[in-house]
Amino acid sequence: MNWLDVEMNEKLFKRWIIISIVIIIIFCALSMSSLLVFKTYKIGPETTVKDDGMNTHIDILEHDSKKIEIAGWAYMEGESIGYVNSSYVLKNNETGKMYKMRTKMEDNINIVDEDIKKAGMHAQCLLIGLPKGEYDIYVHYKNDGHDILASTLISVDLSK
Repeated sequence: MNWLDVEMNEKLFKRWIIISIVIIIIFCALSMSSLLVFKTYKIGPETTVKDDGMNTHIDILEHDSKKIEIAGWAYMEGESIGYVNSSYVLKNNETGKMYKMRTKMEDNINIVDEDIKKAGMHAQCLLIGLPKGEYDIYVHYKNDGHDILASTLISVDLSK
């Protein structure tokens, strides 16, 4: 007798299908929500904290009681961008703790130079678990072998 010839119980089959779908939906929801949550950040041993030659700008800074959105750009003066790996970091002014936002690269329409077209950055995060307070906004610039933490000189008050 072949195992494929066995008759299945219809109720049991429907339960397994429903349970499988629920588990997949929960897994997808947890995976997507982890993309929108801050991660704690510590300065690495190779990271330099400087602004020399760095150009940073924030075009969009919006927040409400549930989320924050930051969009702008960052690039090194005189260098074209090949490999993109930059992100925004928020530093709490009271505690000094830093939180990294998951950031994606996007072409910035405000930049006309093709060598630095990939300098655009966009991030959105939920404020769940982030302590209230005032935060300075930094860019962790890891493009093309650099490892620089540069200040944007912009602060945001997330105590509301």
